[in-house]
Amino acid sequence: MRNMEQPLLDAFAAARLSSQQSGIAQRLLEALDPLAFLSSHTAGANSALLTLARAHAALTGHAAEGQPHAPLLLQVLDSTAGSLTVSVDAFRAGGGHQDLAKAQTELNAVILALRPHVQRRIRTALPTAAATAQRLQPLLLNLESAVQGWLGPLWNGQITDLELLESMCAEVGVLVALKGRDGSSLRKDLLKLLLRGTPTELQMHNLLWPAVTRHRVTLLVHGARVLQGLERFLPQAEQWPLNPRQASDRLPDNQRLRDFVSRLPPRTGSATLVEFHVEAPDTQTAYALGRRQLTEALDQYSAGERLLELTLAPQGEALAARSGGYVIRWTGNTPTARTAYPLTIDWPVRLRPALRGAHLARRVDAPMTSSALCWSALESTGLNSGQIKLLAKSCALQTLRQQLVFLYTMLTTAARDRLTHQRYIVERLQNKIKSHERSMQRCQMVDSEQAQKSFRMHKQMAEQDKRCLEQELLKEKTARADHVTWTRDLDAQVTVVGTKPHLADLDTWVDVLMPPRQPSARLAAAQQAVSGLSAYAGGYVVDHVDLWRRRLQNPVLLDAWIDKQRNVYTSALSWLYVTRNLSFHGGVFQAPADTLTAHAGRSLVDMTLEFLGNRYTRDRGHGRNETQPIDSYQDLAKRFDDLRDHLGQPGATCHPLRLRHITGPSQTWWQP
Repeated sequence: MRNMEQPLLDAFAAARLSSQQSGIAQRLLEALDPLAFLSSHTAGANSALLTLARAHAALTGHAAEGQPHAPLLLQVLDSTAGSLTVSVDAFRAGGGHQDLAKAQTELNAVILALRPHVQRRIRTALPTAAATAQRLQPLLLNLESAVQGWLGPLWNGQITDLELLESMCAEVGVLVALKGRDGSSLRKDLLKLLLRGTPTELQMHNLLWPAVTRHRVTLLVHGARVLQGLERFLPQAEQWPLNPRQASDRLPDNQRLRDFVSRLPPRTGSATLVEFHVEAPDTQTAYALGRRQLTEALDQYSAGERLLELTLAPQGEALAARSGGYVIRWTGNTPTARTAYPLTIDWPVRLRPALRGAHLARRVDAPMTSSALCWSALESTGLNSGQIKLLAKSCALQTLRQQLVFLYTMLTTAARDRLTHQRYIVERLQNKIKSHERSMQRCQMVDSEQAQKSFRMHKQMAEQDKRCLEQELLKEKTARADHVTWTRDLDAQVTVVGTKPHLADLDTWVDVLMPPRQPSARLAAAQQAVSGLSAYAGGYVVDHVDLWRRRLQNPVLLDAWIDKQRNVYTSALSWLYVTRNLSFHGGVFQAPADTLTAHAGRSLVDMTLEFLGNRYTRDRGHGRNETQPIDSYQDLAKRFDDLRDHLGQPGATCHPLRLRHITGPSQTWWQP
């Protein structure tokens, strides 16, 4: 778990953060982490701000261009209304409830007017769409201001209800992303802030929503030495021609650029170094925006010079800097693995176009184009816009499985990371003591008053550190013994494989999170181990374990959670289809939260291919014909409805739920 790594834990300890403050910081970092599951990321949050921004854009586009068409617009507005309903408690607790109620009134009115418009298949735009969009605009701004105000109650520990805390943190995370904050930059800035002491509410506010400043971005374009008229598309852009045999005296005069060019890989053709300014809240965001802007500008030249291949250099060949500030040079490091594994053991014919679309969507810089390719990948499996709800329900079930697998990994990894951090504290103290002892030896070799004074100072500090070391060694010994006991008791109940370890049977883990059907000493010990591990890990982990225990112990809470996920994915998929139409049919390059839409699109495609690939592999293994994707969607959508029916029965429990098979072809997902 990246948000439990040693530097962050060290910073939390140095800043003396409370468990809730640590949890909030970890939640926000997780929400902006591109490697997080969609259900943990801002792109998959049940957010009133995100869906309302999309609804506003959809109404504006429908009034001006007729896109999205009325049926799709209705789908977007319906899912937005669902998100606003679920968000009521958060806005009532934190502020902004009145503006949210006004937005709900506006949405309900336009939905009421739009429904007969759809039923009668009227092709003209809804007359009230533009006016509704205008009224929603100030409400959206007011809600953004309200969510910024939530930071105080959250950071100061005034919000204690876990479901409410989760919902409010998700909304704050969405607003951070909507304002353009980069997750890796936020992490670095948070570490610097924590090392200065416990952050105040104002300091955290400035960290999450810094002022937008001017940045200088330098990118390398391969394929031509001069881009004629580039300053018309990128105002004040400068460029310097480069070629393989260029003499050093013709390089840019700026020493920073000369050093940069000297470190570039050998070139085999013409290139140009382009530098221009971008307004952004941080340097990483400036780089991403700059790359996006230059990519769009290159479309002009690619159309004008069809025989040329103009490409932006890899990420390692770029510079970005805040005006008058430090410079970041991207190294271009990307994840690697010793062995890469395919999705399936064979070539599923029906999935080939989706696999190609998913691959291309990840390689495209432009978010709108990436989103459009994601929809095309899903469409190639047989999905159409009228079947979005089927896939949304399927993904909600897959998310339920994902989250509980992740919970086990997060718990065990976070506890190990905490233990590793305790060892780091001990080793750091030991090194400090050795350093003092070496200084004392050097002082003894000098016959002077100053040396003796220095000797006494180092001796005093060494004695203090030795006392601290005794305490930390005792903590480590106790924690290590407890960790061995907890791990042993948990492994006795939960079936795992490998050294990491990896869950071999998810249901044995889920059973530990629920009240036992029958008393069992082994199960009771495993449940105590979970409590011990989560309390030791602290922060976000203890809250997350507690949340899932409550949901699995109370079918009403679990039912509400999976239905919320269904609405989130319905909204995301509907907007993905809108984005595809705007991009391919309307030629639109930008839309509200388009980077979040692209992230959600890629994650939804990955999730879909995951359960489709699993089903295909199972079919092949049992000698059955390949299940068509649309049949899988329909089967899982019915399973979603059946699960909600089971959870809604009087006296229902979650014990019959078998998550190991929840999205597979087996029908043993519910065993009373």
